Amino acid sequence: MTDEEKDLNELINNESFLRWLRGTSSSAETKKWQNWHAESVKNWKLTRKAKKIISMPFNNPEIPADEEWNEKDKFDKHFLRLIKYGKT
Repeated sequence: MTDEEKDLNELINNESFLRWLRGTSSSAETKKWQNWHAESVKNWKLTRKAKKIISMPFNNPEIPADEEWNEKDKFDKHFLRLIKYGKT
């Protein structure tokens, strides 16, 4: 199991994180996870993947193609730079 897979596994088993993703977290939890989310592109990626996992239907989930992940990663990096530095 890769480090990313371990991190993702920990997150999707973290009740506080799941409440935040579902929009049912307390204000303290929301602040904690929003800050964590904004810290790095890695956290953005983990959040996106966790959202995909918890929203997957259990009957026959379709895993996004690598190209889709790569396009989303480009967007995330651009957006994070925009937030941090106000430019692209």
